[in-house]
Amino acid sequence: MTGKEKGLQSDILLEQAIRDYLLWMIDKGYTHQTWSLYERLLVHFSVYIDQQSIAWENIFTFETMEAFQKECEITRVSMAIRGLARYLHAQQRIPLPLKKQPHKLPCIYEEYLRYYAKTRQAAPEKTPGIRRVLTALHNVTKEKIQLTAVRIEHLDAVLAEHNAELTPEIRRTRRSWLRGFLRYLYQVRGMLPKDLASLVVGAPQYANAKPPKFLRPHEVRKLFHSIKPGTPRELRTNAMLHLAYSLGLRPKEISLIRLDDIFFSSGEISLADRKCQNPIKLPLPEATIKAIAAYIVGAKAQDRQTNPFSGAARPVKGSSLRLTFLLFGKQGFRKGSRKGSSERGHIRKGSSLTLTFLLFGQTRICGVGFNFGH
Repeated sequence: MTGKEKGLQSDILLEQAIRDYLLWMIDKGYTHQTWSLYERLLVHFSVYIDQQSIAWENIFTFETMEAFQKECEITRVSMAIRGLARYLHAQQRIPLPLKKQPHKLPCIYEEYLRYYAKTRQAAPEKTPGIRRVLTALHNVTKEKIQLTAVRIEHLDAVLAEHNAELTPEIRRTRRSWLRGFLRYLYQVRGMLPKDLASLVVGAPQYANAKPPKFLRPHEVRKLFHSIKPGTPRELRTNAMLHLAYSLGLRPKEISLIRLDDIFFSSGEISLADRKCQNPIKLPLPEATIKAIAAYIVGAKAQDRQTNPFSGAARPVKGSSLRLTFLLFGKQGFRKGSRKGSSERGHIRKGSSLTLTFLLFGQTRICGVGFNFGH
């Protein structure tokens, strides 16, 4: 069979393979956007094979794909060709899928890969990942230092450069692979003066799945400035906000305050019902006294002789902004917080409703730190 006849036969086989592959993609539920993109890319590839008269056994090689990419300059074309090759290999129509040959590393790295495969009985799928970690380490050591003089600073540089955009799980796996290689150098080959594997650790993982949410100092100031006491609700909001921020009172503690508990002459407030049944008397700052007095006088709160702050409604169950309950009212909170901001409230473990401003504010009252009351 002449070369021209081989090229014609390979064209027929390739066109049939492309049709079968596209039908398979449609049957498997690939989106129209995906399989139509692959169709356009593979048509370009088929035209290239026809022009170059490449035989069927030489089509699905890395050299052919690389030459086609250089000529057509089409992005993402390799994905379509690799997918077609995997499909044909699964159908036993080509002997091997299209795989890029790994770059060969220096002898010590290749020996470790063979040692790892032999001692761990590792699956072949793990080898490419370990090879990438070793390649990153080799790129650092060959330019700066010898492998026998590697230090933890160099290992940190490797991890910072190559793990920055990876998920925590993949970072943990790559650190494990790097530790295995370092133990091999220290215990098996004796090339390192000390075992660096124990020093390759990740950042501590705390129990909180999400970081705490809070208002920054300028947002706290903005919240206070947004409260313009006018209506009874705004007066109550202003008074509760000052109590929460200046004293660190819990919502329940604010709701149980009675007029008899406030001593305006001495500037103090008595809290009888607190967490763990620990009553206490606290000094009231001047701004808080003025806010409470304005609420009592302006909103005629003296009519409620029992609990002047107990009229706020409960939030919806499960709300992520439960601080609105008895703290400063949802109206003031909406005015003071940034639209769409996620830094609004923080719920501390051990307290049903923690006061954001108390936790992160700058105020200290009579030497009492901002974590007082917890």
